[in-house]
Amino acid sequence: MNADVSLLLLRLCLAAIFPISAYGKITGWPKIVDTVANAGVPQPYIASLIGVTAEAVLPILLVVGIGTRWAAIGLLIYTAAASLIGHPFWRVPSPEVFMNLASFLKNLGLMAGFLVLAALGPGRLAVQPTRITVYDRDPA
Repeated sequence: MNADVSLLLLRLCLAAIFPISAYGKITGWPKIVDTVANAGVPQPYIASLIGVTAEAVLPILLVVGIGTRWAAIGLLIYTAAASLIGHPFWRVPSPEVFMNLASFLKNLGLMAGFLVLAALGPGRLAVQPTRITVYDRDPA
């Protein structure tokens, strides 16, 4: 398979979960703010707003291929924070450990994919802003 097609599929697969998750958080808004507050995060309303915005906007940029590396880094940071806040397997009661650990490890896999995209970029099947070429010698 062509590397550009592979990178496009990677972008699509990594982004797929976030719009669904954002929709769930938006439709159940007070609950997500309570969850973030109960996790001890300062300013839970603002933190939740930032998280939902990240889940709604960054995947679109990732799929389309605009600022892909920055979007991947943003989603990596968001996913790491969400994992620590939402899936603390190390401090939940015994019956909940497995589900939280599984979700945490799934998020770890997502973060690895975001690192790959941050390193490789979107490939040629993406909308990309004009690139600036820096010459090491005077073209005159």
